[in-house]
Amino acid sequence: MVVALHGPGGIGKSTLAIRAAHAVTDRFPDGQLYVDLQGSSPGLEPLTTADVLGRFLRARAPEADLPTDEGELAARFRTELAGRRMLLLLDNAAGIKQLMPLLPASSSCAVLITSRQQLTTLPAVHIAAIPLDTAQAIELLVLLAGSDRVLAESDAAAEVARWCGYSPLALRIVGARLAGSPDLAISTLARRLRAGHWRDLEVDDMSVRSSFDVSYAELVEQDGTAHPDAARAFRLIGLLQVPELTPPVVAALLSAPVDEAEAILGQLRDLHLVESTGSAGRYRMHDLLRLYSRDLARQFDSQEDRDTAVRRAHEWYLAAIAEVSRVISGNRFNVDGIEVRVLALDSPADAVDWLDAELPNILALAGQGADLPGLLGGSLIRLVPMLANILQKRGRWHEAETLTTLAAETANQLGDGLAESGILASLSACDWRAGRLVEAEKNLQRSLVLRRATGDPVAESRALHNLGWLYQRAGRLPEAIENYELSLEVLAESGPAIWLGMALHNLGEAYFEAHDYLRAEDYLERALPIRRAENDASGRCLTLVALGRTYGQRGRYDEALAMLSEGVLCCREVGNREDEWVALLVRTEFLLRMGRPEEAEPVIGQVLAITRRLQNDYGEAAAQRQLAKALAALGRTEEAESASQRAKALFANRSSADDGLLEDFFTNPPTPPQ
Repeated sequence: MVVALHGPGGIGKSTLAIRAAHAVTDRFPDGQLYVDLQGSSPGLEPLTTADVLGRFLRARAPEADLPTDEGELAARFRTELAGRRMLLLLDNAAGIKQLMPLLPASSSCAVLITSRQQLTTLPAVHIAAIPLDTAQAIELLVLLAGSDRVLAESDAAAEVARWCGYSPLALRIVGARLAGSPDLAISTLARRLRAGHWRDLEVDDMSVRSSFDVSYAELVEQDGTAHPDAARAFRLIGLLQVPELTPPVVAALLSAPVDEAEAILGQLRDLHLVESTGSAGRYRMHDLLRLYSRDLARQFDSQEDRDTAVRRAHEWYLAAIAEVSRVISGNRFNVDGIEVRVLALDSPADAVDWLDAELPNILALAGQGADLPGLLGGSLIRLVPMLANILQKRGRWHEAETLTTLAAETANQLGDGLAESGILASLSACDWRAGRLVEAEKNLQRSLVLRRATGDPVAESRALHNLGWLYQRAGRLPEAIENYELSLEVLAESGPAIWLGMALHNLGEAYFEAHDYLRAEDYLERALPIRRAENDASGRCLTLVALGRTYGQRGRYDEALAMLSEGVLCCREVGNREDEWVALLVRTEFLLRMGRPEEAEPVIGQVLAITRRLQNDYGEAAAQRQLAKALAALGRTEEAESASQRAKALFANRSSADDGLLEDFFTNPPTPPQ
């Protein structure tokens, strides 16, 4: 069943839909999914279907490894909902095209939709949300401002309701003003509403603008005290195209202390000019209020002041992302030029938590930066290289591709070849992940041309290194080793240490894949102390796992297990679930080779749990194959055969790509020590 609720902004559609969803919770035991589709949010782009599907799938499996293709996401979503009793609340829809891929095929699910316009071609029960009548509007004012007061001025209260257009949103705002100003007569409020109108909105919305005018006037001068900073904050907030607000971001807009911004947001919340999201310290602004605040900014703030405020907020995010990058990836992206420290991050886990909370805002800011490249493009092209690899390791490939695509176009517009070359390297990883190897190589070849044009041999060596990375994953191992070695020659002499550590690591991995374990060990052992010294937590995880795998291939099993244990802890610290399960599965192989299957079995259970959460069917298949080996070694023949059959079925029907290096490792017999 699909129910579609439509009506003008501020009429109460979202509130009604949410309450209705809560009322029928018991009818949908498998849960409810909610999303604001941003179809009518001023300054915010409507969410893409891929974005929404990704959010819904992550709500069901938070660490799932999702495809980037919209069709594949839709198919996985429908499979996830098949046979379940769930309710989807699709709030603030843009139109039919955005909605159709989100509708479940299962008849056991229900969908509740809200939109400004009636979606006439949608097969649904259509309900028009209409304004309150006079009695209902006065009842709402009574709830907000008190019965005695409203009934004592019933005619004035009816006039206030009329000027508010009987809109619940507008009535809540003026009701809050009355509640906060006990000496304000309702007749005085009615007179103020009568005096103004909102010329920039359609006729039907003029009364809403009038109610906003009253609240803004009270914000400017409340209880006889001027509040210019709060009024200015309200005006500037609408200029920043983010779905949520926090005190530090508002402080950046105003160039004010964070505690002052926090107090201002409290004032705005009390006046219903912003609302709490339900998460501590996070707020959002209603669509009509966003339009209104932006209109006021154009009226009262100069273009220069508006641009400067927005630029400060973007630069705050740049500084915050630089801190996240330092904590997780060391100084891989040369962020020393960004000295301002705006976050208090005690660990990589703190950095990951901040990034997860702020990612929707970052994506929205990237779009704003791409729309205004002259004003904001510089921040965009600096922050994306710092973020892309972190997102990719967390399985957020769609978000990484969105950011890198926007940034590459912006760098090209700005004529910043060096920045474009680095962004293209990140974009090529997204291309590789999606199976677009030709496009990936094309981007890396252009990156090489751009870096050569700088005349900087270190920049060129990094481009060669990136090509080597792609060639290795494309099965072109000799070319990969050649590029790595050319890159290493330059980096060893004059390159940044953090990139030297990366080059040594990847060359070691290439030699491991070539079965030259002695040389692989040498390069990896040279890489590890560099990555430790450079605080490259993300890189350190990879080298620990690779070195543990290499030690084991050389028969040094105790050292291998110790190194892999450290690698697992490191992966957990930075949220790298992909390499965590790899490290655990490699550990089981060495335990089996050491004749300790009873220790391997529970570790395989951990791998199965992780790969299922990630929806990585290759990893799950490899784990079932290991489980079959462990059970056979324990003499549990029937269970081993069942696990083997499960592995074969998963391998036959997998959608995740094989990892060539891992497959070679698990399927080839142990190599004697060299």
